[in-house]
Amino acid sequence: MHRTLIPILLATLLAASPGCGDRCDCPPEWSIVGFSLADGEFEGDEWQILIEVDGQLRTMCSSESGDGPNSAVVACDDPEVEVGHNATTLTVTLPEFQEDAKVRVEVANAQGSVWTASATVELRFHDTLDNCLCPLGEGIGELSLSDG
Repeated sequence: MHRTLIPILLATLLAASPGCGDRCDCPPEWSIVGFSLADGEFEGDEWQILIEVDGQLRTMCSSESGDGPNSAVVACDDPEVEVGHNATTLTVTLPEFQEDAKVRVEVANAQGSVWTASATVELRFHDTLDNCLCPLGEGIGELSLSDG
């Protein structure tokens, strides 16, 4: 009950505060979920990335080496889903927001290593350039190397 009531009250207060209101141009609701490695770094340059939301496959992505160091290119079955990564982190941007959604990722490389993680999406607000607070889904998880 309180988890639902607090965001509603906060949104009501923010809508009435200076810098917010009708002149705000908030982007469509979306979610950013960040995952960091518990240990070490990702191995290899080519990965397959599975993304699930609430136990349902959301999209599959693949990562290939780019033209320079740390310039991997990620392509997903759903072009609206964006995935960014480096040697120790993976960030998934989903074009929707669903509070308390469970986002699970599985990252596998060509050498057979698999990392998995889950995170819960929570409601947050972010500042825009026109001093507005806009809703944003946000989650944080930790990737662990699977035993096999």
